[in-house]
Parts: sequence; C-alpha cells; structure tokens
Amino acid sequence: MRIEVLSISRGYYNYGCDNANRAENVNSPAFKSLLYNPKSIIHKTNPVLQFIDDFFSRSVVASRRTWHKPIKEIQPHLQVIDIKDKKHPHVRMWDINDAEKTKYAVVLHGLSHNITSLQDMYKKILTNTEYAVLAPEYHGLTPDNNEDIYLEPRKILRDIKNSIAYLNQKGIKNEDITLIGHSFGGYAAAKLAKVYPDLESVILVSSINTNEYLSRKLQENRFRHIPKSIKEAYAEHPWLGLPLKFVFNTSRQLKKVTSPVDIIHANRDKLTDINISIDMAYHCKNLRSLNIIDGYHQMDENKMNTIVSILNSNNDNNK
Repeated sequence: MRIEVLSISRGYYNYGCDNANRAENVNSPAFKSLLYNPKSIIHKTNPVLQFIDDFFSRSVVASRRTWHKPIKEIQPHLQVIDIKDKKHPHVRMWDINDAEKTKYAVVLHGLSHNITSLQDMYKKILTNTEYAVLAPEYHGLTPDNNEDIYLEPRKILRDIKNSIAYLNQKGIKNEDITLIGHSFGGYAAAKLAKVYPDLESVILVSSINTNEYLSRKLQENRFRHIPKSIKEAYAEHPWLGLPLKFVFNTSRQLKKVTSPVDIIHANRDKLTDINISIDMAYHCKNLRSLNIIDGYHQMDENKMNTIVSILNSNNDNNK
C-alpha cells in the first residue's frame, strides 16, 4: 500500500483555532451511522439504533470542535502530515519525533477526542522511552474536512492503515511499531493489528468491546434526556438493542492478533466496565499482560506510567 504525502508542516498547523484553543466555526457534517447499512429497514425502524447514532453523532461533533494547540514540549518536534490514498483525498497525522528515533508508538484516540487531545501522553512517551509518536486522525474528524463521517469498521481500517504505510515509507519496520488504543481506539488498534501480524506489540487502554454497554445504559436508564418513546420502546422490546453487541467487537479481533497484547483497565471506570477487558483477555490469542490499575476512564497519570513501563519492557525484551 502506497500513499501520497500532500504536505508536511512544522510546529503549529492552523486549524482555525482561536486563542482559547477552540475551533469555533467548524462545519460538522452529520454522522452517518456506526452500522454497515443505515438505509436498511431494520435500522430505519429501530428507535434504539437511531438514538445510539445520535449519541455517536454528538461525540463526533465534539471531536471536530475541540482542537488544541501543540504544547511547548511537543511543538518543536511536531510535523503535521496531510496524506491521500485512492479512497481519501485528505487524512491528517501528527508525527512527533524528538531525536530521529526509529521506533514508533502509533496512538489511536477515543470518541469525543482527536489527535490533539492526548498530548500529555505523547510528551510522556517522548521523554521516557525510545519511541517517537504517530497520531493518525480518523477520516472526517479534522475541522477543515467537510466530508461525511462514517464510523464503520471497514472504513476505520482503511483510514488507519495509512499510518503503517506512512511509517513504512519512512523506513520504519513493522517490528518497531507498537499500537496504543484508548477507548474506541482500542477497537481500532485490534482491528489494525489483525492485518499486520508482525507488529512489535499492541496496548489496549480502557478499550471498548462491542456497544452492548450502551444497550445496558439504556436498559438502566442511565442516559440523560432519553426521549420517552425510546424508553418505552426499549422497555417493551429489549431485543431492539441486540445489534449493538456485534458492533466494534474487540474480543473477536483479538482472537486473530498474533502480536503480544497488553491490556490496561482502571478499576473505577464507569464508561467501559472492567469485565470488558477481562473478556478481551480471555479471547486474546497472545495476551502478555492484564493490568488492573486505580483510576477512571480518562487517560490519567497512572495509565500513562503503565504504558511507559510496557514500552520500556519492549526494548528490554528486544535487547
């Protein structure tokens, strides 16, 4: 797979952000559906699926609207890469390399985030490991991209495969690449690792594993502002949420991932239940470690320290 690099910009790339680090006039096209065929009769007549689509749509808008300037520790080492392939005219990545490093951590973020959201983790990796960082964006989430947004598994894979192709064109070997996926990015990392069996390792951090937890939240009435019609439909017909069990199934991906897999999950995570990671560990073909640590869902200091420890152990094992 070969890609074309459209542009390389040093330091801060103008995303239309103002001094408050927020993109104010971003065009946010509609989210098109997390399912394979949103035009199907099942989808059109299922109010639960329509409500979940709206939930994801709000997350996507948040991803597009809150873009941050590079922090001072990253800016001197940052290249903003715009690329295209046969399918997409515009995909963006952050390439952060502070010392011509030849090992990379490819970081895949979660929903309501974007490639500017995890900069503290980028800094931690740069300063405490022998890895550089590549942060690819999902298609359609950059503020100046006006295309429709699809979070459909095949399209996600097509987007993030460009990150491996880009690194390969730079001369970086797959065995020098570790994938790190947080939340929704955990599914994306597992999906990508299944295609590239020779990656150094995969680190999943508070990963999603199907959207059954959204179905459970509906059942427990834990969503705010749920329309009365949705509550009534789900209470009378709970089977309406069954399709959510088959979307973004990370455990199914991990059955075919041959690279070593490390799983990190916080004991007080209220968004992705701890049993999600236990299930992934059970199904994982090449599990190296399951790390249950203190914390919540967000990427905090405890999670970052665990990631750094795993990356450094990769180097120790390769010596």
